[in-house]
Amino acid sequence: MEILIIRFSALGDLVTLEPTFRALRHFHRDDHITFLTSHIGRELYEDAGYFDRIVVEHGASRGQLLQRARELRRQLGSERLEIVYNLQSSSLSHLLTLLLSKKRVVNISATPWQKLLSIKIPFRRFPELLQAAGFSAQTVADYALARSSNVIALGADARLAAEYQSTLAAVGAARSVVALAPGASPRWESKRWGDEHFAELASRLQDAGFLVIVVGSNTEKAVAGLILERAGNSLDFTGQTKIGQLKALLSTAAVLVGNDSGPCHIAAAVGTSTVTLLASTGSTHCVKNLPYRGTHVCLSADSTVCKVCYDPQCMKSRECMATIGVDLVLAAALDLARPRSPE
Repeated sequence: MEILIIRFSALGDLVTLEPTFRALRHFHRDDHITFLTSHIGRELYEDAGYFDRIVVEHGASRGQLLQRARELRRQLGSERLEIVYNLQSSSLSHLLTLLLSKKRVVNISATPWQKLLSIKIPFRRFPELLQAAGFSAQTVADYALARSSNVIALGADARLAAEYQSTLAAVGAARSVVALAPGASPRWESKRWGDEHFAELASRLQDAGFLVIVVGSNTEKAVAGLILERAGNSLDFTGQTKIGQLKALLSTAAVLVGNDSGPCHIAAAVGTSTVTLLASTGSTHCVKNLPYRGTHVCLSADSTVCKVCYDPQCMKSRECMATIGVDLVLAAALDLARPRSPE
């Protein structure tokens, strides 16, 4: 049978859906699965073995919605699909499912009509999706009851990880690695702890005997430069890693410290412990509260200064984030990064 799974964004959501993708592969083990996603989704999952084919949606302006849907239909081909799992439930994904030749559509939340009427529907987890696709409740329950079925776990390229370990060892000798992810989505400036805070943290981590590496996109080059000024033996990987490489690099770190953003989720998914700094979005979706491997700490802003606002652009110069002191972050990072004595 031909199965289509649709999920374009966002990075954190693509990571946390890993158990769902794994479950769909398990229950459709003999079927041909196509994954329609973004370039981020492809980089995350091209080595996972969950999909037989990955098709990338490159995006365009909102005014080209029908054109985009038609182009995606052309890319996918005209073969009749047994099931379409619409895990995006966006205008584009709904329009595309209407154009496709299919037997059944399973939506992760709102149907096209519910979305049109602005009716909020809770997201379905994978047991509900599989039951909606026709699998028996008992069979699905037997699978879902296993703890391992619900743990978010991304693999990392072992060869690439070994290469990074050699590179880091040549610079840091036997020092443990602490990764810093000082960036956030350009849409969410309110999530940034601050360049000066990260630079001070890097300096103090280096003084404590750790090798500091900085990860992120090219937009973090400026803060990476500041960190290297304060902690001269740090290594700058910003703008140098695709997601597959980032998975391998972060798998070599003892801990990652970062804002509430994609790198924290990627680190946790490969089993690296994390310290996440939160303010505007609160701690509900912090990696600590999700089924990841490793040990995870969430440090939140002082709620007496600012309440959780979910405002991407802070109107108060991120006063809330400033209440998370470097001493507090350093203590949490050191606690996770230092080897624990056997009990």
